[in-house]
Amino acid sequence: MLPALPQTTVSVVPPEVQEQLAADVAALSNGAEIVAVASDAEAQNALELVKVVKTVSDKIEERRDSLVRPLNAQVTAINAYFKQVKLIPATIESNVKTVLMRWNKEQERIRAEAQRKADDEARRLREEQRKLDEENKRKADVLALEALGKVAAGDIDGAAELQRKADDISNTPPPIIVPVAPPIAPVEELKGFSSRKQYSAEITDKFALIRWAIAKEEWGLLDIDQKALNKLAQAKGEFFKADGTQLVCKEISSVRR
Repeated sequence: MLPALPQTTVSVVPPEVQEQLAADVAALSNGAEIVAVASDAEAQNALELVKVVKTVSDKIEERRDSLVRPLNAQVTAINAYFKQVKLIPATIESNVKTVLMRWNKEQERIRAEAQRKADDEARRLREEQRKLDEENKRKADVLALEALGKVAAGDIDGAAELQRKADDISNTPPPIIVPVAPPIAPVEELKGFSSRKQYSAEITDKFALIRWAIAKEEWGLLDIDQKALNKLAQAKGEFFKADGTQLVCKEISSVRR
């Protein structure tokens, strides 16, 4: 049984066109009764009917296209116009964003440079302290050695005085030095503006990538181009062979008028 012709009140489909379509489709209603072919003559009649049906289908498509094409042209023209209009604010937005990103990068560079200088200064102070500690230890060791000499010479008072000086040097508290530079506060972003890094990957060695994806079980990176695979199968026909595939053959009928 044939499906019913849809009813429409769309104003862009003129009533006369709807009436003609209904008449064309009604003329094909006898074709719905053909469910089997029992002779060459019936087969030829069925083939002729298919040709008529195809002709009617082509006319229906022509009528549809005649109504749709002007609308598509209008849509294309409207989109092209607004694309040009939107280009002006889009260009301004892009330029301003570029300037703001450049500003943020410069502020971050200044902060990083200040942090580097602070770290270098803290490192210099730590090195000065280390050298000072080594020098004080050396002086204390020299005085202690001289004190031993005084003891050996019987000069107990002299030895005690030298040892006192050595102890004073050893016990002198070191100056307060910041061991690590305090972190400098990050750049405060402008309210309402933010930036982020967007990364992408460019394939330089397809086979190396495939081996890596298999090893890491990143199966999503191994999606097959089905259209390319079908094209290869069509070109090879029954001689097509590819690991992990099977050849599928479908019969497609066509009618020449």
